[in-house]
Amino acid sequence: MMVTSLVRANKTQLLLESMRTRARMPERVCGELRGHARETPEITRVLPPAFGQSVKLDRAAALRASVQQRAWNSDAEIQANPHKDRGEAECLELCKEHGWPLMTQDHKAVRTGPRRGVVVFGMPELLMVMVAEERLLAVSAWKIYEVVRAGGLPKADGWPLTDEGCDRFLRCCEEMRATPPSP
Repeated sequence: MMVTSLVRANKTQLLLESMRTRARMPERVCGELRGHARETPEITRVLPPAFGQSVKLDRAAALRASVQQRAWNSDAEIQANPHKDRGEAECLELCKEHGWPLMTQDHKAVRTGPRRGVVVFGMPELLMVMVAEERLLAVSAWKIYEVVRAGGLPKADGWPLTDEGCDRFLRCCEEMRATPPSP
């Protein structure tokens, strides 16, 4: 969802520069991105091996992802659409298994992640990383957030498209740039 939104906002190169070697995604998400590429061909640029790594779940992890998928949806929903929320469930499982943070704005994963011990970041936090890396100015990053939200990306909890939300975002960016990373 976040990757697709950035590509559709013409920020593919920025995404590649910042996350090319850090991104990890389950095969299900790679499949979802390939599906989105039928409508937005540029998405093929943010698929492994050019972008990140595709990670295969082992049988036990796939079963746990299936259990999570069913916890979010009724059996009838899963019967009608076996792929419903599967990518999010697999992402959550991989992040839990490897201790990775999860980058998503899927509300089910955002709510479930912390309960499962997974740190969850949304689009604003990803953009803050890009600001801290000096790839963007903070004001430009907020404008990108406004554009991807206008393009259909769900809201990130705590980041309303208001003057107050913008001011908070800019303060967080400034704090990140002022605080050197710990060794």
